[in-house]
Amino acid sequence: MRNVLILLLSTLTLLAIGCRSHSQLTRSTDHETLYPVSMHGLWGYADEEGTVVIDYKYEQASFFVGGRAAAKSNGKYGFINRNGHFITKPIYDSIGYYTLTQANVIRRGKSLTIDNNGKKQESGILVSVGGNSRPAAHPTEYFELIDDKYVLDAPLVANEQRLDPLADYQVDDFTFDDVRQFSWKSMIVVSNNSSDLYLLNNGGLKGLNFDHIEPIRYHWNNQASTQYAKFYTDGRWGVMSSSGDILIEARYENIDSAYGQYYLVEYQPDCWGYVSQSKQYF
Repeated sequence: MRNVLILLLSTLTLLAIGCRSHSQLTRSTDHETLYPVSMHGLWGYADEEGTVVIDYKYEQASFFVGGRAAAKSNGKYGFINRNGHFITKPIYDSIGYYTLTQANVIRRGKSLTIDNNGKKQESGILVSVGGNSRPAAHPTEYFELIDDKYVLDAPLVANEQRLDPLADYQVDDFTFDDVRQFSWKSMIVVSNNSSDLYLLNNGGLKGLNFDHIEPIRYHWNNQASTQYAKFYTDGRWGVMSSSGDILIEARYENIDSAYGQYYLVEYQPDCWGYVSQSKQYF
Protein backbone atom coordinates (compact mmCIF):
# COMPACT_ATOMS: atom_id res chain seq x y z
CA MET A 1 0.00 0.00 0.00
CA ARG A 2 1.32 3.41 -0.90
CA ASN A 3 1.89 5.52 2.17
CA VAL A 4 0.39 8.95 1.90
CA LEU A 5 1.72 11.44 4.39
CA ILE A 6 -0.91 13.24 6.39
CA LEU A 7 0.12 16.84 6.83
CA LEU A 8 -0.17 17.23 10.57
CA LEU A 9 -0.44 20.61 12.16
CA SER A 10 3.07 21.98 12.39
CA THR A 11 2.36 25.65 12.04
CA LEU A 12 -0.93 27.42 12.57
CA THR A 13 -1.64 31.03 11.79
CA LEU A 14 -5.29 31.14 12.61
CA LEU A 15 -7.03 34.49 12.61
CA ALA A 16 -10.38 34.29 14.31
CA ILE A 17 -12.86 36.70 12.77
CA GLY A 18 -16.22 36.65 14.50
CA CYS A 19 -17.64 33.65 16.33
CA ARG A 20 -17.15 30.19 14.89
CA SER A 21 -18.92 26.98 15.88
CA HIS A 22 -16.34 24.45 17.12
CA SER A 23 -17.96 21.64 15.14
CA GLN A 24 -17.34 23.59 11.96
CA LEU A 25 -13.66 24.38 12.55
CA THR A 26 -10.75 22.28 11.39
CA ARG A 27 -7.00 22.65 11.18
CA SER A 28 -4.91 24.68 8.75
CA THR A 29 -1.94 22.64 7.53
CA ASP A 30 -0.36 25.14 5.16
CA HIS A 31 0.31 28.85 4.96
CA GLU A 32 -2.66 29.86 2.84
CA THR A 33 -4.26 32.87 4.42
CA LEU A 34 -7.99 32.38 4.01
CA TYR A 35 -9.99 31.90 7.16
CA PRO A 36 -13.54 30.63 7.74
CA VAL A 37 -15.90 33.34 8.99
CA SER A 38 -19.59 33.13 9.86
CA MET A 39 -22.61 35.39 9.77
CA HIS A 40 -26.24 34.46 10.45
CA GLY A 41 -25.37 30.75 10.37
CA LEU A 42 -23.65 30.79 6.98
CA TRP A 43 -19.93 30.53 6.33
CA GLY A 44 -17.51 32.25 4.01
CA TYR A 45 -13.82 33.15 3.97
CA ALA A 46 -11.86 36.28 4.83
CA ASP A 47 -8.22 37.26 4.32
CA GLU A 48 -5.83 38.28 7.07
CA GLU A 49 -7.16 41.83 7.04
CA GLY A 50 -10.71 40.59 7.65
CA THR A 51 -11.98 41.37 4.15
CA VAL A 52 -14.54 38.81 3.02
CA VAL A 53 -13.24 37.31 -0.22
CA ILE A 54 -15.64 34.36 -0.47
CA ASP A 55 -19.21 35.26 0.39
CA TYR A 56 -21.26 33.69 3.17
CA LYS A 57 -22.94 30.76 1.41
CA TYR A 58 -21.81 27.50 3.02
CA GLU A 59 -23.41 25.57 5.84
CA GLN A 60 -19.99 24.50 7.13
CA ALA A 61 -16.43 25.27 6.11
CA SER A 62 -12.91 24.03 6.81
CA PHE A 63 -9.45 25.47 6.30
CA PHE A 64 -7.66 25.25 2.97
CA VAL A 65 -5.11 22.50 2.45
CA GLY A 66 -3.22 22.50 -0.83
CA GLY A 67 -5.60 24.91 -2.50
CA ARG A 68 -8.87 23.26 -1.53
CA ALA A 69 -11.19 23.22 1.45
CA ALA A 70 -14.10 21.02 2.44
CA ALA A 71 -17.42 22.89 2.49
CA LYS A 72 -21.05 21.93 2.99
CA SER A 73 -23.90 23.03 0.75
CA ASN A 74 -27.50 21.78 0.72
CA GLY A 75 -26.62 19.20 3.35
CA LYS A 76 -23.71 17.63 1.44
CA TYR A 77 -19.95 18.09 1.42
CA GLY A 78 -17.52 18.75 -1.42
CA PHE A 79 -14.30 20.65 -2.06
CA ILE A 80 -14.02 24.27 -3.12
CA ASN A 81 -11.10 26.21 -4.55
CA ARG A 82 -9.84 29.59 -3.36
CA ASN A 83 -12.39 31.32 -5.57
CA GLY A 84 -15.21 29.59 -3.71
CA HIS A 85 -16.19 27.31 -6.60
CA PHE A 86 -16.82 23.61 -6.03
CA ILE A 87 -14.08 21.58 -7.72
CA THR A 88 -15.43 18.35 -6.23
CA LYS A 89 -19.23 18.24 -6.25
CA PRO A 90 -20.99 18.37 -2.85
CA ILE A 91 -22.33 14.82 -2.91
CA TYR A 92 -20.75 13.36 0.25
CA ASP A 93 -22.30 12.77 3.65
CA SER A 94 -19.03 13.79 5.30
CA ILE A 95 -15.35 14.39 4.58
CA GLY A 96 -12.70 13.13 6.99
CA TYR A 97 -8.95 13.19 6.58
CA TYR A 98 -7.71 14.77 3.40
CA THR A 99 -4.28 15.45 2.01
CA LEU A 100 -2.94 17.25 -1.05
CA THR A 101 -4.07 14.40 -3.29
CA GLN A 102 -6.64 12.22 -1.49
CA ALA A 103 -9.59 12.40 0.88
CA ASN A 104 -11.51 9.98 3.08
CA VAL A 105 -15.23 10.50 2.54
CA ILE A 106 -18.57 8.88 3.30
CA ARG A 107 -21.25 8.63 0.63
CA ARG A 108 -24.56 6.80 1.01
CA GLY A 109 -23.28 5.35 4.27
CA LYS A 110 -20.13 3.84 2.74
CA SER A 111 -16.57 4.94 3.47
CA LEU A 112 -14.19 5.39 0.57
CA THR A 113 -11.07 7.27 -0.51
CA ILE A 114 -11.16 9.59 -3.52
CA ASP A 115 -8.55 11.55 -5.45
CA ASN A 116 -8.73 15.24 -6.35
CA ASN A 117 -11.08 14.45 -9.23
CA GLY A 118 -13.49 12.48 -7.07
CA LYS A 119 -12.35 9.13 -8.46
CA LYS A 120 -12.46 6.20 -6.05
CA GLN A 121 -9.05 4.90 -4.97
CA GLU A 122 -8.23 1.27 -4.35
CA SER A 123 -6.10 2.01 -1.30
CA GLY A 124 -7.07 4.32 1.54
CA ILE A 125 -5.03 7.00 3.25
CA LEU A 126 -2.55 5.73 5.79
CA VAL A 127 -3.16 7.95 8.78
CA SER A 128 -0.08 8.54 10.89
CA VAL A 129 -0.91 10.37 14.09
CA GLY A 130 1.36 10.90 17.06
CA GLY A 131 -0.04 10.56 20.53
CA ASN A 132 -0.25 7.84 23.11
CA SER A 133 3.07 5.98 23.20
CA ARG A 134 2.48 4.16 26.48
CA PRO A 135 -0.75 2.76 27.89
CA ALA A 136 -2.38 4.44 30.86
CA ALA A 137 -2.01 2.83 34.27
CA HIS A 138 -5.13 1.07 35.54
CA PRO A 139 -6.57 1.90 38.99
CA THR A 140 -6.70 -1.75 40.05
CA GLU A 141 -2.90 -1.91 39.81
CA TYR A 142 -2.59 0.51 42.73
CA PHE A 143 -5.95 0.70 44.49
CA GLU A 144 -8.32 -1.75 46.11
CA LEU A 145 -12.08 -1.19 45.93
CA ILE A 146 -13.48 -1.43 49.47
CA ASP A 147 -17.08 -0.44 50.30
CA ASP A 148 -17.32 1.56 47.06
CA LYS A 149 -14.14 3.48 47.90
CA TYR A 150 -10.76 3.29 46.20
CA VAL A 151 -8.09 2.65 48.83
CA LEU A 152 -4.40 2.86 47.98
CA ASP A 153 -2.65 -0.47 48.55
CA ALA A 154 -1.12 -0.68 52.01
CA PRO A 155 2.52 -1.06 50.81
CA LEU A 156 2.12 2.13 48.77
CA VAL A 157 0.69 4.02 51.75
CA ALA A 158 3.67 2.84 53.80
CA ASN A 159 5.96 4.04 51.02
CA GLU A 160 4.33 7.48 51.05
CA GLN A 161 4.97 7.66 54.81
CA ARG A 162 8.58 6.61 54.29
CA LEU A 163 9.11 9.33 51.68
CA ASP A 164 7.61 12.01 53.94
CA PRO A 165 8.08 10.94 57.59
CA LEU A 166 6.71 14.20 59.00
CA ALA A 167 3.37 13.92 57.16
CA ASP A 168 1.82 11.31 59.49
CA TYR A 169 -0.24 9.85 56.63
CA GLN A 170 -3.29 7.72 57.34
CA VAL A 171 -5.09 5.31 55.01
CA ASP A 172 -7.94 7.84 54.76
CA ASP A 173 -5.52 10.29 53.14
CA PHE A 174 -5.34 7.91 50.17
CA THR A 175 -8.99 6.83 50.04
CA PHE A 176 -11.03 8.23 47.15
CA ASP A 177 -14.55 8.20 45.76
CA ASP A 178 -13.24 7.53 42.25
CA VAL A 179 -9.97 6.83 40.47
CA ARG A 180 -9.72 7.30 36.70
CA GLN A 181 -7.15 6.35 34.11
CA PHE A 182 -4.99 9.12 32.70
CA SER A 183 -1.38 8.28 31.87
CA TRP A 184 1.39 5.81 32.64
CA LYS A 185 2.73 8.24 35.22
CA SER A 186 -0.45 9.47 36.95
CA MET A 187 -4.12 8.81 37.67
CA ILE A 188 -7.01 11.16 38.36
CA VAL A 189 -8.38 10.81 41.89
CA VAL A 190 -11.66 12.28 43.14
CA SER A 191 -12.72 12.90 46.71
CA ASN A 192 -15.61 15.05 47.94
CA ASN A 193 -16.12 16.43 44.39
CA SER A 194 -12.51 17.63 44.25
CA SER A 195 -10.08 16.26 41.65
CA ASP A 196 -6.34 15.76 42.01
CA LEU A 197 -3.54 13.71 40.43
CA TYR A 198 -1.90 10.75 42.09
CA LEU A 199 1.62 10.61 40.65
CA LEU A 200 3.07 7.14 40.35
CA ASN A 201 6.66 6.11 41.02
CA ASN A 202 6.93 7.85 44.40
CA GLY A 203 5.22 11.02 43.25
CA GLY A 204 2.27 11.02 45.63
CA LEU A 205 -0.62 13.47 45.47
CA LYS A 206 -0.09 16.63 43.45
CA GLY A 207 -2.42 18.72 45.63
CA LEU A 208 -4.37 20.41 42.83
CA ASN A 209 -7.88 20.60 44.30
CA PHE A 210 -9.69 21.25 40.99
CA ASP A 211 -13.40 20.84 40.33
CA HIS A 212 -12.80 18.47 37.43
CA ILE A 213 -9.95 16.88 35.47
CA GLU A 214 -10.30 14.79 32.33
CA PRO A 215 -7.90 13.75 29.57
CA ILE A 216 -7.99 15.86 26.41
CA ARG A 217 -9.27 13.98 23.37
CA TYR A 218 -7.61 14.18 19.96
CA HIS A 219 -9.94 15.50 17.29
CA TRP A 220 -8.89 13.13 14.51
CA ASN A 221 -9.49 9.85 16.36
CA ASN A 222 -11.34 10.85 19.57
CA GLN A 223 -8.78 8.98 21.66
CA ALA A 224 -8.00 10.25 25.13
CA SER A 225 -4.52 11.69 25.53
CA THR A 226 -2.13 10.12 28.03
CA GLN A 227 -0.11 13.34 28.09
CA TYR A 228 -2.54 16.23 28.55
CA ALA A 229 -5.78 16.90 30.42
CA LYS A 230 -8.20 19.77 30.69
CA PHE A 231 -9.12 20.98 34.14
CA TYR A 232 -11.98 23.07 35.51
CA THR A 233 -11.64 25.50 38.39
CA ASP A 234 -13.36 28.73 39.38
CA GLY A 235 -15.72 28.43 36.42
CA ARG A 236 -13.03 28.23 33.74
CA TRP A 237 -11.06 25.57 31.85
CA GLY A 238 -7.31 25.19 31.36
CA VAL A 239 -4.80 22.56 30.22
CA MET A 240 -2.33 20.58 32.30
CA SER A 241 0.28 17.88 31.71
CA SER A 242 0.14 14.34 33.05
CA SER A 243 2.62 15.47 35.73
CA GLY A 244 0.18 18.12 36.92
CA ASP A 245 2.05 21.10 35.47
CA ILE A 246 -0.24 23.91 34.31
CA LEU A 247 0.34 24.51 30.61
CA ILE A 248 -2.57 26.86 29.90
CA GLU A 249 -4.18 28.80 32.71
CA ALA A 250 -7.91 28.31 33.38
CA ARG A 251 -9.45 31.21 31.49
CA TYR A 252 -11.78 29.63 28.91
CA GLU A 253 -15.49 28.84 28.81
CA ASN A 254 -14.78 25.36 27.46
CA ILE A 255 -12.04 23.29 25.83
CA ASP A 256 -13.05 20.84 23.14
CA SER A 257 -10.12 18.84 21.76
CA ALA A 258 -6.43 18.82 20.84
CA TYR A 259 -4.79 19.25 17.44
CA GLY A 260 -1.21 18.34 18.17
CA GLN A 261 0.03 21.20 20.36
CA TYR A 262 -3.06 23.33 19.70
CA TYR A 263 -6.36 23.31 21.58
CA LEU A 264 -9.81 24.34 20.42
CA VAL A 265 -11.29 26.60 23.09
CA GLU A 266 -14.50 28.52 23.64
CA TYR A 267 -13.19 31.97 24.58
CA GLN A 268 -16.65 33.61 24.64
CA PRO A 269 -20.07 31.95 24.62
CA ASP A 270 -20.42 30.24 21.20
CA CYS A 271 -17.11 31.73 20.00
CA TRP A 272 -14.31 29.25 19.35
CA GLY A 273 -10.66 29.58 18.40
CA TYR A 274 -7.26 27.97 18.83
CA VAL A 275 -4.60 28.37 21.51
CA SER A 276 -1.17 26.90 22.12
CA GLN A 277 0.88 27.05 25.31
CA SER A 278 2.34 30.38 24.25
CA LYS A 279 -0.28 32.10 22.08
CA GLN A 280 -3.94 32.40 21.24
CA TYR A 281 -5.11 32.71 17.64
CA PHE A 282 -8.16 34.92 17.87
